[in-house]
Order: sequence, then C-alpha cells, then structure tokens
Amino acid sequence: MPSPVKNMDLTQRLAEHRTGLQITWAWVKGHSDDQGNEEVDGMASQQAQLAQEASQSSRVLN
Repeated sequence: MPSPVKNMDLTQRLAEHRTGLQITWAWVKGHSDDQGNEEVDGMASQQAQLAQEASQSSRVLN
C-alpha cells in the first residue's frame, strides 16, 4: 500500500494551478545529491532568509 501524500494541502494547491500544463510528479529524497533538488533547496533557503529579513525590518518600522 502506498504511503499517504505528505503536505496534501500544498499538493492540492499546486494541482489547482496546473491547468494546461503536463506535469510529472516525482518524489526525490531530500539532500540526496540530486542536482535539481540541491538547486531548488538553495533557492528556497535564500527566499526564506529574505522573508525573515523583511519581517524583521517591518517590525522595526512599526
């Protein structure tokens, strides 16, 4: 029996926006030296850092 989908809410939101696109969903073990996974992980980390800095700046201004 397959495992339940993790982050089902996020998966459903992504699925709602795939109209007109052909998407193949694939699970990739995190931090497994997969080049694409490592690139996306780096981008996500950068964006998280920017969001945190923006949130801190916003608190200072308020």
